[in-house]
Parts: sequence; structure tokens; C-alpha cells
Amino acid sequence: MENKLDIKRLPLHLFFPNLPAIPFDLKETAITLIKLIGRAQETKQAQIGLSNEYTIKGKTANAYSFLYGGKAMDHRESELKRLQSELMQSNDSILKNIDLVINKLKLDENDCDPEDSLTHLSLDQASQYSISWSSYGNTHRDASKELLSHWASSLTNAQEATKQFFPNIASFGIAYNLMITQKVTAKNIQKLKADYKEHWSEKVNQLYEKGLLYVIDMSIYKMLKVNTVNNSERFTPASFIWLEQDPNTLELTPFAIHISGKDNTNATFFELGKCTDSAWVYALQAAKTSVTVFGIWSGHVYQWHIVTAAMIQSMFDNINSQHPIYKLLAPQSSSLIGFDNVLLLLWKEIAPPTSIATSFEFLELSNAYAKNRDFFDDDPANTLESLGISEKDFSLNTPWDKYPIIAYALDVWRIVSEYANQFVDNTYSNDQDIINDQELQNWIKSCGDKKEGNMQGLPSMNSKANLKSVLTSFLYRISIHGISRMENTANPALTFVGNFPPCLQKSEIPNPNDEISANELLEYLPNTGTIGQMVTFYYTFIYSAPYNSLLPVKGIQDQLFFGEDPQSPNNIALLQFRASMKEFMNAYTQNSNLKSMPVSETQIHQWPMDIET
Repeated sequence: MENKLDIKRLPLHLFFPNLPAIPFDLKETAITLIKLIGRAQETKQAQIGLSNEYTIKGKTANAYSFLYGGKAMDHRESELKRLQSELMQSNDSILKNIDLVINKLKLDENDCDPEDSLTHLSLDQASQYSISWSSYGNTHRDASKELLSHWASSLTNAQEATKQFFPNIASFGIAYNLMITQKVTAKNIQKLKADYKEHWSEKVNQLYEKGLLYVIDMSIYKMLKVNTVNNSERFTPASFIWLEQDPNTLELTPFAIHISGKDNTNATFFELGKCTDSAWVYALQAAKTSVTVFGIWSGHVYQWHIVTAAMIQSMFDNINSQHPIYKLLAPQSSSLIGFDNVLLLLWKEIAPPTSIATSFEFLELSNAYAKNRDFFDDDPANTLESLGISEKDFSLNTPWDKYPIIAYALDVWRIVSEYANQFVDNTYSNDQDIINDQELQNWIKSCGDKKEGNMQGLPSMNSKANLKSVLTSFLYRISIHGISRMENTANPALTFVGNFPPCLQKSEIPNPNDEISANELLEYLPNTGTIGQMVTFYYTFIYSAPYNSLLPVKGIQDQLFFGEDPQSPNNIALLQFRASMKEFMNAYTQNSNLKSMPVSETQIHQWPMDIET
């Protein structure tokens, strides 16, 4: 059988037994580096638009200088070229030597430049988080006018901070896959009580009995240490958040938060109305930080990147290029493996500025998250079932209008499911055809083999129904990832870094009775250099063109997957998939945070065919 790609696996299974395989392809990684260099050029126009002046800690400069300091704009490009040269001089020996691999993944290249003093500053005012809004496309002008005072108030006013906490997650968390809110039910109450019994008050019990008690559990971050980057701490607090639901409006409001450090050190309990207002605002910001870190690494990278890459690897290894499944999946399966490899090898330059300082620490976290986690656990319906929530819990006037990102996810799932189901029905007459397809059998067997794909929970390939479920889950991850690259997904809600801070810059946890001044609170929150790294991360998504659009620029009938005949059954299914996705994209792009932001017709072509970044 023809071997499409010379893909190997990093020898990591002995260290991370729960993780899906991490494929490594030197050629694809080198190609990805070239493409990322091009992307660095594409985002320069938006970076040049960081031209508004600010005065911070008595120093006046434009936003670009505060975010990037004295570094040249092409600093990231030079790092990409350095890795490219390193790979060109190497061979696949790194894949055969586990010590080389582990040392590379543990490498912490902290290149602090003490002369770049502008990038080490905490902000003076909450409104200065507009520093990451570019004048490109008038985002800075329009967002400052329409949204700045509202979002800035969540960093200074306890009432506003409380009010905005959950709606921001529910409205803006789709790129981070923030389906994280658990309803406390008979199925999970005993475990939650056991973990936090000293804080299980009568109020909590009453809310539970009324069916109005929810929690967000980010306690997994007890495993993370504090790291120091550019002479500043980066801290991911472990958090556990209690929320109550208004039975009339269905709004969720946080009322208690448990915050701790590594191994539950400095564990502190904050309760609304029983701690100072400023300490409560701190607790909400700490909770937002843990939610953001979950979104970046577990919700987005693990569920959409890592799992999908393992499936892609085994597909290329086992299915011939003329096979219908190859024709279905391969067009949406390029670029991901190369990008994941660059992320692991060039962590300092590519990764968002969380407290996770090396790719080895990321793999440790992902291995813990993946424990006892099956392939289908990431499907939206299964996620919602495990969280104990249903449509009626968050639907006031329209389905999921109080948790909009779930509606987006379920819409994309429906579209992908229809496509996958039609493909299977067109390709296989009955279950026996599935059983007789040896390449399909080999693919799924390879995905589940501990020494190959190491995917847990895949079904036996003995029915059309089982194949439909696998293909839908696979293609959903790739398809929903595309929403991350739409401008209104990230801009201006996520680019206002105070809404979704990637780290705290001080690991000290204040006492609930402490009075924390506005300036003292800002010292905990992302500083200028950290904001700059997040800007680079977001701008790469929204201000660079995809390598290949899900919707071909020449029209949805271009670039057919299943031969040239648009009337063939599988091409009809493909065209319906594209038409449905186009309808979804047009509706989604109307949901801009900015009323004045014009919706561009070209935004539908910003949605990539595969997972590129």
C-alpha cells in the first residue's frame, strides 16, 4: 500500500501513558515553519496599527513599544528560521533517542532582555487593556467607544465583575471550547461535597435542592508550579467556583470561589458579601485565569489538536489514497501535525504566555487531563451529559441563548453529522461492508493500539452506526476549530486580555479580608509583555489568511473531493456540507461584539479547511 507521509511518533508513551500518540514529521514541520514565517508578515499590518499612545508607570510610548519593547518586529520570524535551519541539519535520530526528545521538550529558553523595560510593566488603569486593540480596521476606535468602560469595570467594580463573569465565558468562549459549567445533581454531589465539605453551606444545599446550583471545577491546576519568565512570575491558580442560577432569567452568578496554588498550598476561600469587594474581584480574576488556561490547553489544544493528530497519523498509515475514507478525510487533515510539532519544539515563541513554561509541562498536564478520558467524551452532547446540563437550563427565549457557544457547537456538530452520515450511507450498503473493509479495520485498530495511536474508547468497526460516530467526531473537531480564526471570535472580546487573562503575574493569594487597591490588583494581572505575547497569538489567528479555505474562493462547487462529477452522491453530500457551513458562517459573523464593525464578505473564507494554527 502507498505510504502517503513519512510520519513517525515521538517516543513518549512511557512518560505519558494516557496521551494519544504525538506524530512527528520532519518534512511537514519544515513546511509549517516556512508558512508561519509568511504569517508573521501578514500580521504586521495589524501590529503596526498598535499606534495609540499610553502613559504607564510614568513612561509614554505607543502600544507597540509597550507590548514588544525594543525587539524588532521580525524577532519571531528569526526564531522560526533558526528552528528551520536546525531541522534541515538534523535527521530522524531525535525520534529514536528518548533522552534527546525529553531534553528538547524540557528546554526553557528564557531570554529576558533587561533593556526592554517597557514590557515589564503592570498597567496603571484597567482601561489600558485597550492597549492590545489595533487601529487596523478601526477596532481601537470603535471598541473604546462601545465596550471599553464596560469591560474595564469588571476589573474595578465587584458588582460588575460578578455580573460579567459567566456571560463572558458563555458568549466569548467558543475558541476555547468552554463547555465547562457543571450542574450539581444527584450523580455528582457526593464527590463535590467530599472535595469541598468545609465550604458546603446551608445556602449551597438549598440551591442544590432547587436545582439552581452550578460549579466550574478547575482544581486540576493544583499540579502546576509557578514559573518565572522575563523576571516575572506566571501563576495559574487552581480554582473551584460556585454559581447560583436565577430561576426567572436563567442567569448564573458566582457567589463563592476556592483558590489555591500547587498541591493546594495557600488554599483560600472567598465568598461574595463575606470578603472585601477588592478581594472578591481578585478571586474572580484568578478564576478567569484558570478558565483561560483550561481553554487554551485542554479545551482547544488537547481536544482539537492532540486527539485529531493521532487519528490523522493512523489514517495516513493505514488507508490508501484511493479509498473513499481517505478522500473524505485527507483534504481536512493537512498542516495539523506540522503545526503541533512546531508548537512543541518552539514553545517560547509559539505558545501563549501561560505559566506552562515548556512543552514537557504541557504534556504532563495533558496526560493528567486525558486519564480515563475516552474519544467520544469530547463530543458536545456527551460533554453536556457529563456536565448534567440540558437545553432547558440555558434557554430563555431561544435555544441556548444564555450559553450561546453551546448553540454554535451543536450547530456545527449537526452539519458535520449530516455530512458523515450521508457519506457512510453512500459508501457502504450494510454493516457487513464495514466489517469487510480491511483498511478501515486497520485504521481503527491502529488508533486504539497503545504503541500506535493510543486512543481510548473507540468502538469496534462492525456497523455503519459506529463508523458514522467516529467520522462525525473526527471531522467535528477540525470543523469547529475553524471558528477560532474568525475575527469576531477573538476581537475585541479576547484581545481585551483582562477578560481572559492567561496567567497571574504574582503567586501570592491575598486574604479575603484584605483591601486591595486598584493598582495592586493590576500588579496581579497580565503585564505589558504578557499582553504582547497574547496579541501575537490572537493576531496570528485572525489577521492571517488560511492556507486553504473550507469554502473554496471560486465557489462551493470547486475543489471537489470525490471526482469531478458534482452529481456523484458523495460530492452532493460535500456540497450540502459546504452550503450549510456557509449559512452558519454568515449567521455567525453577524454576531459581532461591535455594532459598528462592518461584516466582510471575505470572512467566510477565513474559516480554514484544516487545523493550521
